[in-house]
Formats: sequence, structure tokens, C-alpha cells
Amino acid sequence: MFCLISLFCHAQKKTVNNTSYKEWERLSSYNISNDGKWVYYETSNPSSGSEYTLLNFNGEVVKRIQGIRSPQFSEDSAYLIYTCHNDSVGIFRMKDRSSTYLHGINNYKLINRNNKPFLFYNKAGELFVYDLYHFKHKSYGKADKYFVDPKNNYVITYSKAGLRLARFNEKKDQIIYDDECSNIVLSADGSKIAFFAGKNTDRRIFVYNTVNNTLYKVVSNFSQGIKEKFELANISLSFNEANDGIFFNVIYRDSVGKDANLICASVDVWSYKDLFIQPNQKFLLDEARNRTYTCFTFLARPEKVIQLEDVELTVELRMNRYVVVRNRTNEHEEFYNKVQKRHYVIINLLTGEREEVPDIPSRSGDIINLSNPKSDKFLVIHNLTTGAVFSFQLSSKTIISITDKDHTFTNGVKWFSLEDDVILTDGYDLWKVDLHGKVKNKNITNGFGAKNRIKLRPISGFGSMLDARNALLIALNDDSKTNGFWKLNDGLDPIKLCMDSCLYYWTIVPHDGETFPLIQARDRKIYLVTKQTASHSPNLFISNNLRSFRQLSHVQPENKFNWLKSELLTWTLDDGSRWKGILYKPENFDSSKKYPVIFHFYQSKSDELNFYMRPALSGGSLSIPWYVSNGYLVFVPDIKPDFSKGKITEHLMNVFPSAVRYLGSENWVDKTKIGLQGHSFGGYETNLLIANCSLFAAAQSSAGISNVVSDYGDIRFGDESLNYYYEKGQGNLGTTPWDNPDVFVKSSVIFKANKITTPLLLQHNQSDGNLFRQGVEMFSALRRLKKPVWMLQYDYHEHVIDFQHSNQAALDFTVRQQQFFDHYLKDKPAPLWMVEGIPAKYKGIKSGLQLDSLNRIP
Repeated sequence: MFCLISLFCHAQKKTVNNTSYKEWERLSSYNISNDGKWVYYETSNPSSGSEYTLLNFNGEVVKRIQGIRSPQFSEDSAYLIYTCHNDSVGIFRMKDRSSTYLHGINNYKLINRNNKPFLFYNKAGELFVYDLYHFKHKSYGKADKYFVDPKNNYVITYSKAGLRLARFNEKKDQIIYDDECSNIVLSADGSKIAFFAGKNTDRRIFVYNTVNNTLYKVVSNFSQGIKEKFELANISLSFNEANDGIFFNVIYRDSVGKDANLICASVDVWSYKDLFIQPNQKFLLDEARNRTYTCFTFLARPEKVIQLEDVELTVELRMNRYVVVRNRTNEHEEFYNKVQKRHYVIINLLTGEREEVPDIPSRSGDIINLSNPKSDKFLVIHNLTTGAVFSFQLSSKTIISITDKDHTFTNGVKWFSLEDDVILTDGYDLWKVDLHGKVKNKNITNGFGAKNRIKLRPISGFGSMLDARNALLIALNDDSKTNGFWKLNDGLDPIKLCMDSCLYYWTIVPHDGETFPLIQARDRKIYLVTKQTASHSPNLFISNNLRSFRQLSHVQPENKFNWLKSELLTWTLDDGSRWKGILYKPENFDSSKKYPVIFHFYQSKSDELNFYMRPALSGGSLSIPWYVSNGYLVFVPDIKPDFSKGKITEHLMNVFPSAVRYLGSENWVDKTKIGLQGHSFGGYETNLLIANCSLFAAAQSSAGISNVVSDYGDIRFGDESLNYYYEKGQGNLGTTPWDNPDVFVKSSVIFKANKITTPLLLQHNQSDGNLFRQGVEMFSALRRLKKPVWMLQYDYHEHVIDFQHSNQAALDFTVRQQQFFDHYLKDKPAPLWMVEGIPAKYKGIKSGLQLDSLNRIP
């Protein structure tokens, strides 16, 4: 009886359609008050907007509010303040659950002074402060803009009458400047205010000292150190960390007259000596025209400037008393062009002295990253190619190798701690590394990660990595993909708090722009965290120990639909290695049926086993929820991102035939109805696969490459040369077409077009530049061979169909992709656009989306 009821319930559920996304509810944002007693969270959907729910610690709903934005708790946790859409500010008082509204306000700032909240706001050009405890308003007069001191001791008001300072404990305002000014900025300690005054050639930077109430000019266009043809750029100012100097920008003004020998103004002269090729120069031209260059002045030396950047130099790294600059290079040509080699120079901001950083041991083409541990003692130099890490000690000017030859750190230099140590990751474990190179590197997670195949990462903001019994870690099991929280244990094995078959948080798993961070109340160890799986929408939970959790939100739009579930599959490749992939099945999966399968892929995706995907239109990829809900299985195998150089075809042919055999051994898989789909690099992989095997009944490739030979010499990514992409980057062929032409031919689909037997739907947009030409090459070859191929092109759209701007193109592509797979994988009638095509004269008139009533073969 239970089975019959279960099947009946499944049968009543709707399938996901192409409008489901409009009503799909989601958890959007959340926060907790400083005392941990109050929580709000936001839920939203594209049709009706958002709603905020306010709860107490016990989960009791206190208030639901629609039509608001930017809520925030007051420092004392007594109020929730938010902006209403009708230019009002709402103030909700927790104690008596009452609401107050201030109307006609265009901006506000909530501050805390003497542990009491105050609200500054503009109304009709006048600045007010509202005392939330005593319900009192005070006016600070006319103000177009205002700035509150970071320490909440004073407010700066600006209007056409000038700049004024009002201290909270004094009645009389102080006039700082009585004329127009701009780009006003306060130092982090509140002791200084900087701003621009004047215009054009008379532009100046002033600083007001709030301690001794003095105003002085620090920079003008004629200050010593500003180079010829440069002048002050009226853009944002910033103080250095010590608050005793200012970073500002200058702009280059150069007027070049026409050459008297000019014959033709419409000629491009391409030279092998150009730093950037001509199309790339044109792409960067607007940026170059408007580019500004960083300068610094030490406040103790007004009118003396250190110009850090010019047309040849760019700032790489800011420290406190030092700045690292480097020569401008074409980064994608450094790997082969010795002239493009980077040179780093350290500039002392106090003295202006320059010291060149010595070269580190490296090979040609190595990628170098510079960073620093937030002190003026060291630079940290990471060779991203080899994984080796070096420190440069500023006092001794020496390079020190801080990693041994048997252990490298390929995941980057991250999570700095104190002045003389850094924390590095080797992929699984965390290491404390001495920048002096004198103390042996210490595995602070005791090798636990590598031994148990658990990736461990610190969580930013949750304990110093050197506070070994306090720092929180996030973990992902590389085999099971379980996820959870751990604590450091002073060099011993980390202590597990939780490890579950869900996704709490993982840095490399996408969230459609949502970070879903772990949040802790400021004054108590109470945490907000989200949980999600592929089957269950992200929801908000509260915990005081990260071991047990209580659910606060209940977002479950999937419950109305025949939704999906994910499984992690592991199988053996032809070379004997074990491999992973995610299989998505419908909620009402029936093992007695046979299902068509679509392989969808890009690179390694198995870490996303528990990632929840909402329904969406396709911008070139595959909407997995739609296909699974509508009776398909979708399989996402890992693709190794660092396949051996020039071995992409071999790698794909090692993974896919074995995966097809593995899935095909299941009675519920229809081995004759297996399809492929990929976008961008996944589109290229799709093209390669159908050129090298005939295992698939249909393939849909979006924005993919077809001819590596022609593409190598083409331009993309801002009209840059593709040499780097194919020799060192994602293409990873590791050679050139003249050194090893066979690799390029083998990696090109076009030379095997005659071998292709799989019906193919291409999607390439003309505004996608050379990738459109790659689509044309593929289409032309298969058309010439009279093989079933179609290509969709959407005007004004580029590499991805931008459905945020207009969903008509995305809807059209989504429907045509579905009709294509339905025909070849479900034996449904083909649509007319596949059978008859749509002549150019009927573009925008006929859709061809009607299914062919005669059941003709396309």
C-alpha cells in the first residue's frame, strides 16, 4: 500500500518547465545580531521579489517584511533598521516589537556611540541625526554629502558652502574649507581628512588634521616628483595603513600632432616589436586613454611626490612603508619572449629609494605571484608553475627558499599569520612556514588531510591559524564529497565538529553568485550556516557548536515538482585508474524503465555532488533540472583540468568509452540513446568526442573550438593572441604547430569530420568573434559531407546567451536544444526547423518550432 501511495504522490508532481524559474523561491541573504538573539533571512523569487523574516534565537517568527532592502542590526542588537522602497527608513524595536518610520530619506548611516545607536540621514538637503534611545532629532544644517568619523567622534558635512566638521560633544561647527571640493576621504583613525579642491591645472589636494585643527596643501599639479605631461586625476584618495601618507592618481596628458608625412589615416601598421598586437591595442585603447597612475606623498613632506606608476611601470603590491612595482608586460607572451620578462622594484615610500628584487630560480614561462604577510619585513614569491615558494627579506635583500624540493604548494600562498610565518596548503593539509627559512616547515594538520583524503582549508575570519586550538577549518572529503567543520588541534589531528552528506560551504563550489558564508554573532559563539544537497534547496540553520543544528528557514520549491537526486559514481578507466562522476536521476526514478542519458561536462565537477541547481534557461549549457525532471538521466564525469600536454583527445577517449560501458551495463540505461552536451571548452570536448568515436546518438556543442590549427593564430579574450592559451593555458598542447604539427592536427576536429556519424546541433553567436568562425568551419565541413548538422546564431549575444538582459534568445535556444534531444534520444517528432530549416527571408517571422506531423527524418 505504501509503495502505491508513494508512486501516486510522485505522479501528481509537476515536471519542471521553461517558466518554472520565474516562481522559484530561494534563500538570498541572512545575518545575526551581535548578541546572538536575533536573526533575519531573505527569501526571493524573480516574479514577486523578496521577503525578510525576523526571528528570535528560539526560531519564533517575530516579523515578516516585504518591499525593503539593506536591513542591519544596531550594534546593541536592540533595533533592526532597513530601507523601504518608498524612500523611507524603517526602525523596528526588538523590546516592544514596535516600528517607526522616517520618510523622505535618500540615504542613511547607522553608527554606535557610547553603546547607543544613532541614525544619520539626509532629508530635503539637510542632515539630521536621530537618537534611537531618546527619540530625538538634531539638525546639522544643509549638506549634500556627509561622512562620519570611523571612531564616531565627529561628522563632516559638505555643501556648496564648503566643508564643515561638527564634533558630537560641541555645539559650534568648524569650517574646514569654504569652497567646492570633492573626493573627500577620512583616515582609518579619524585623525585626518583629505580632499580635492580647484579645477584642471589648479587642482590641489588638501589635508585637514582633526587633532590640531590645521589645514594644509599637500599636493598640486606642480609638486616636485610629478612627471612631465602628468596632472592630478580627480578620483578617489586613500591613506596608507599608518595614516601618515596619501595615495592618489595622476593622468597622462599628451597631445600628438599629425605627422606631416601622413598619406593615409586608415592604415594599421602591425610590427613584431609591438608589445601588444594591433587588435588588442585597439581593445585596450579606451582603458589606456583613461588610465590613471598611482602616486604617493608622505604628509611630513608636503609638495614632494613619489610617482609610482607611469606608462612603463605598474603597481604590483602595496605594503605599509613599501610598494612593489614592475615593468608593464604582455603577460601572455612572457612565457616565450625574453624581452617581456618581469622585473620587480621595491620603492621605499619614506625615502623614495628603489631596490630591484633579484630573480628567483625559475624556468622560462613560469608564472610568478607576489604577496606579503602584512608587514614590512618580507615579500612572498610563489612560483605557480613549480609550486616552490621563496621569501625576500627586505632588510638583508636576500632570496630564501622556504619550501623543500619534496614538498610544493600548488594551491597558492594564502592565510597569512603574524609577521614571520605564512600558512600554505598543499591541497589536503596546512603548513606553517617560517619566512626566515630557519625553522622546519610544520604540518599543522599533522598530515591528517592527506592520510584521509580530506581537503582542509581555513575559514577566513574564524581564528588565527597560529591559535592552534581556536581556528576553524572547512573540509571536503575527496572520495565521498562529505563536507563539514573541524578545529585545529595544535599540530595533532584536527578535531571533527561535523562531517555530513551535504554542502555547508566549499570555496571552489559555485553558488550562482551567492557565497552562503558561515556567520558568527560578534559577542557569542552562535553560528548561522546553510545546508544544501542536490535534492534540497539551501536553508538556514543555527548552531552554538557546529555539531548540532536547528533549521530556521524552510525554502522547498522542489517539493512541488518531480525533482532530482544525485549519486557519486566511481568506475575504472581503460588505463586502470579510478574515476568519478555525478549521476542525476529523477525523484520518481523507476529501475524497471530504460532512460536516455546526456553526458554533460567541462572539467572536474564531482566536488559539486551536493550543490543545488535551480531551474534556469540555458545560456549555452544544459539545464540539468529540466532534463532530469522530464525523464532524462544526466551524467557529469570529471575531466582532468591538467591533462598531459597535447593529450586532450587521449584523456577524453580514456574517460568516455569506459563511462559509457559502465553506465550501459545498467538495465535502466538505454545504450542506444546516449547524448553529449558541452559549452565553451566543453563544446570543444564534445566536438572531439564525436570525431573520435560513434558511441553517441546526438550531440549539442555551444561555442566550442573545431580547428586548433587555425585557432592558434587567431585572437580572443579581448583580441589577444591565442599562443599562450594553446601552449600553456587551458588548451595545453605544450608546443607550436611548426614544432609538432601532428599534435595540432590530432587535436583538431575538422580533420576528422568525415568520421563523424553523430547528429550535431551547434550554437555559435556572431558577436563571439573567432569562436563563431570556429562554428562556421565545423558546420561547413559537416554540411559539405551531407551529415546532419544545424547551427543556431543569436544576434547581439556573445560567448554566453545573456538571458539577464533579454530572456527571449535564451528561451529560444533552450526550447530548440530540448527539441533536438527529444527527437534523437526520445524518438519524438522533429521540429520543422530541423526538417525544413528557416530561410533567411523568414528570420523573425517563422519559428519552425512546430513538430513535424509527417514524422519526417531531418
